Amino acid sequence: MPWYAVHTKPRQEERVVARVAETGVEAFLPKLQVRRKRHGRGMVQIEPLFPGYLFISAMLTLERWDRIRWTPGVKAVLGCDGVPSAIPESLVASIKQRIGADGVFCQAPAFGPGDRVRLIDGPFAGFVGVLERTTSRAGRVRVLLDVLRGAVVELEDVDLELAS
Repeated sequence: MPWYAVHTKPRQEERVVARVAETGVEAFLPKLQVRRKRHGRGMVQIEPLFPGYLFISAMLTLERWDRIRWTPGVKAVLGCDGVPSAIPESLVASIKQRIGADGVFCQAPAFGPGDRVRLIDGPFAGFVGVLERTTSRAGRVRVLLDVLRGAVVELEDVDLELAS
């Protein structure tokens, strides 16, 4: 069956998935694990991979298309001139291959040992160093600072960016 992209209202993706599933249509909402800084600490959140969008798989008859289009939380089914456009099945399949058992998109870590990083927050903001290693699953890392002859600081990975 063809796949279609559905544009939802802000933060209504889960609601739309539940409502669409009630009609017997397969809905797919890929999610991503994101680390954000909140209250001075890095926190892990699960968010949609494509905020405001999800995929559905169905033969869109006029009746089914109207039912999906008028589902609470839906803005539109993407297409041209009022006709929904199918998404290549290979695109959806490649996204599904990278989804883990927990339903979350598996992505490569942003930084790896040996990467040059710039500190963007804290007392050493603006300094450049080399990422030595991660120290915990919670996002703590050790960085060797260039400016202090290899002094080691341990901080949250959300306080770093790749140095150019």
